[in-house]
Amino acid sequence: MKVLLTGFDPFGGESVNPALEAVKQLPDTIAGAEVIKLEIPTVFRKSLEKIEENIVKHNPDIVISVGQAGGRFDVTPERVAINIDDARIEDNEKNQPIDITIFEDGQPAYFSNLPIKAMVKEMRENGIPASVSNTAGTFVCNHVMYGILYMIDKKYPNIKGGFIHVPYIPSQVVCKPNTPSMAAADITKGLELCIKAAVENKEDIKKFFDTSKYKSYLVSNNEKVKYIFENFLVDKWLREDRKLNNYVHANGIRFVMDNYVYQNKKEDKHKELIETLQNITDIFLSLLSVIDSIKFHSSDYLDALEMEMKPQEGSQYWVCPIIVEYMNDRFDKKLLQYIQNNEGNGMQFMAEYYNQNKG
Repeated sequence: MKVLLTGFDPFGGESVNPALEAVKQLPDTIAGAEVIKLEIPTVFRKSLEKIEENIVKHNPDIVISVGQAGGRFDVTPERVAINIDDARIEDNEKNQPIDITIFEDGQPAYFSNLPIKAMVKEMRENGIPASVSNTAGTFVCNHVMYGILYMIDKKYPNIKGGFIHVPYIPSQVVCKPNTPSMAAADITKGLELCIKAAVENKEDIKKFFDTSKYKSYLVSNNEKVKYIFENFLVDKWLREDRKLNNYVHANGIRFVMDNYVYQNKKEDKHKELIETLQNITDIFLSLLSVIDSIKFHSSDYLDALEMEMKPQEGSQYWVCPIIVEYMNDRFDKKLLQYIQNNEGNGMQFMAEYYNQNKG
């Protein structure tokens, strides 16, 4: 198997392009596939001409182009390219097409036929921030992605192709305050994992993470967890499962960033995000409290021993105050009472117990 991997030369006043630098650092073989690395110009039309020359020369099974997307937080395989060039800046030969159709006989849009969700899953499981992106822009990146998929549609139907955007590297953001970046080594690792996933997955996965299987595993191994799920958490679990799926498919952090939320909806989105975080915290705390309640232990008892003082009576059962306050404020009283009666280590989660013993 052969993978043709392209990276753009620097553009827009930058001295380096992290996409090209990462491509250069990749091994020549990944998951048994030969990796052919190609530098392409950040120039409309010429970039596609060079890619097709190398498709003819090497006859690759997979073609992936990689480009820089300054401002992104993670490595983002692109889902779709649109049939339009609309450049906000000039390319490297001073071309700046505005509202120009890329190919008159092409579709309005082409979707990547790479396993983009499998690629994201592979990266996340190996510690690389990643998400599926639904916009490749309208500059040369989109131009190239659309062109690759157009060629696949018209001439090379056996090829899989698509595009990956990567963030700035740290050296590019020294004078760009509050702009995210990613270490070059992590970008390279992310691309290697993407290629591995593309080689190993003939079809894409349907879900990043099957929460129903995870829930089944939890409840099958602990009767207390099962009771809490069935009596207190079912609605929260299902609601957040659906909502987090929306976050993933709306480019993650973009779903809640001010720049991507209409002004009159901003407050609602912030409230929605806070609710999501609170519900996830509720689920985590309630389950951990009956799985391993010692994790919530206050430091008072050990602090006293370390200072060669006599610990206050009962302090070995104290729960961290912030946990007590949160759980007593947020949890249903029946859930809290169940946790108190069934956590198994004598830990004191209920405020009245805590105040009485520590008072």
